[in-house]
Amino acid sequence: MVLRVQYPSIMAQYNLSPETVAVQDEDAWEIPRFGVKIATRRGLVPETLKPMIDKRVTLKRILKTMEKADPRRRRYKSQADAMKNLGIVSNGRMGFANSIFGRINAFEAISYIGRKIILQARAIAEEHGFRVLHMYVDSLFLAKDGATTPEDFRAVMDEIEAVTKLPIDLEDVYSWIAFVSSRRDPDVPVSNRFYCRKSNGEFKIRGLAQRRRDTCEFVREVQVLALNVLGQEQDPKRLMNLLPQLVEIVKERCAALQAGMIPLEELIVTQTLSRELSEYEASSALRTAATQLEAAGKKMNMGQIVRYVHTRGKPGAYAWDPPAAPKPNMIKVLHYKELVLRAIWEVVQPLGVTEGLLKDWILGKASYIHVGDFPKVKELRFDSELPLFAKLNSFEKKLIQIV
Repeated sequence: MVLRVQYPSIMAQYNLSPETVAVQDEDAWEIPRFGVKIATRRGLVPETLKPMIDKRVTLKRILKTMEKADPRRRRYKSQADAMKNLGIVSNGRMGFANSIFGRINAFEAISYIGRKIILQARAIAEEHGFRVLHMYVDSLFLAKDGATTPEDFRAVMDEIEAVTKLPIDLEDVYSWIAFVSSRRDPDVPVSNRFYCRKSNGEFKIRGLAQRRRDTCEFVREVQVLALNVLGQEQDPKRLMNLLPQLVEIVKERCAALQAGMIPLEELIVTQTLSRELSEYEASSALRTAATQLEAAGKKMNMGQIVRYVHTRGKPGAYAWDPPAAPKPNMIKVLHYKELVLRAIWEVVQPLGVTEGLLKDWILGKASYIHVGDFPKVKELRFDSELPLFAKLNSFEKKLIQIV
């Protein structure tokens, strides 16, 4: 389960605004242990946010009881999301150096209070017997044996709201959550990369390839297919049994790529110039494609979108927008396979699969599991009678019994 404390609610509740923070008013109150005084007179930002917060809370409650087929659902969700984004912007602009109506003291006060509240919420949750799996900015990931419905979390939510004086949003109750570690060091977790299975088999995803703007459609589709396989299983202890099916699907998509059956449009990578083209020093696919576009007469400036495909040989990238489209035999298939490998490893890495082992399964001709490449294999137990990968036709030569 994920509990979320909204920063806009903190700004409204504690009257945090550029003109109300770090004041010397006689009736101002001081944030404990922070040393900054807050005015009692209502600020512009809290007064502006309050109606939006109330409306969003109402919309969220309506959406939770509304049928998915209801024609109003899309409009209500769009309105709720728009107000959420406005709240996020109001917090970010407070600390933006070039913001006309902003103040770093206010931004720091929001962050400080937010951290104190999330720590309070964690302590309360632990008193109620919950395990805190993860804390991320304004969110708590909680778990407790037997807690599987929203009602199981009602008591802890009520106490958190009573203590913090802030509305707590129960985002969802998930069957299981997988946290993805750093690619450079699998032992180091990354706070904003995870995927959570909902009760209907769908996922909430953060930080994976399919969410990133520079992921081509082909790689995004393969990762979605892999997650859909894992989404079939509600019990996380049985996820390993789905790896054979997942690997076969990925190998089929890679074979289709190798055979030239993937439309070139699905291989387009989209990136944005984060600086002027002349400021790029290191050679990259983005710089190469932007240079090609500039040579074709298109003026390239910071902030412009560049589309390209990875190609064999030099220069390694081909801009998509010039009149002449790239030929299929120009595509660097191996590079796209590597991108697929990275995207799939994000999915299976929480299960203990190493990147090297995954590469053997998908790109190589591995026929059995190397225990040395799979350090956690001795800890696994399976309910099925067959050992792992016994159902894979490509793993015929040798199988090991996992105990």
